Amino acid sequence: MRQKGFVLLCAAVVGVITVLPCAVARAESLYDQLEEISLKELSGAERDWRAVVFEGNSTETTEYPVKLCFRKGRGEDASERYCYATQEWDDDDFVWEYPIFQELRVIDLVRKNLPRKGLLFTARYFGGGSDWRDKITIWTYDEKNDRFVNIVPDEVSVTSQDEYAIVPVGIGEIESVLVTAHYRWGRDEIHFDPHFYRISIYAYSPTGGFQLVGRYMTEKKYPSLEDTSIISVIGPETDKIKAFISTRAD
Repeated sequence: MRQKGFVLLCAAVVGVITVLPCAVARAESLYDQLEEISLKELSGAERDWRAVVFEGNSTETTEYPVKLCFRKGRGEDASERYCYATQEWDDDDFVWEYPIFQELRVIDLVRKNLPRKGLLFTARYFGGGSDWRDKITIWTYDEKNDRFVNIVPDEVSVTSQDEYAIVPVGIGEIESVLVTAHYRWGRDEIHFDPHFYRISIYAYSPTGGFQLVGRYMTEKKYPSLEDTSIISVIGPETDKIKAFISTRAD
């Protein structure tokens, strides 16, 4: 539910990911609260952490990237600890801002070791035309520092014809991997033709979250949205993904 009457007062930017220590004040609002969920599954029952999503309420919503905020407590007594603005910088120093909220839910990371679950948060950029771009983040609880951290590299985003998934592999110490499949627009192809895909594989490290293991190109083309309503690349590529990881784990 969209709740009006908040403005985010932010004071700092840390690194490439914009992490903003914030306070919430009653004022003429730039943002509306869209969704709020409990994070007790991630942080433990004794800690009343909650995740809150804010989206710009201006008619020009592209001015305001969606914000994910982490707070303790509820309602008027809640204390805003810090916020994440859905922005990223590409190789040409272009700033992508994602103003449209998409998804907020707790997911299984398919791991026996900690962390076993994470908070999936996604936001979308749509500039018109035949495509959009979603920013993917997964947040886990850092008990030592009593805060949530994004374990997905800043480079990870997907378009309407891409796919991402957590894939269980069970190879050596690698229990599961984050996989993205990005379509590659070839010569003489149009947007919705079948395409080859670039597979990127990220394995979890306790010291740095998901880190790139490597990439490869599919040996065949997969249907695009002209021929299918759901992009399905990672499933058929699972055996090759496992084989790719095995060659690097030996």
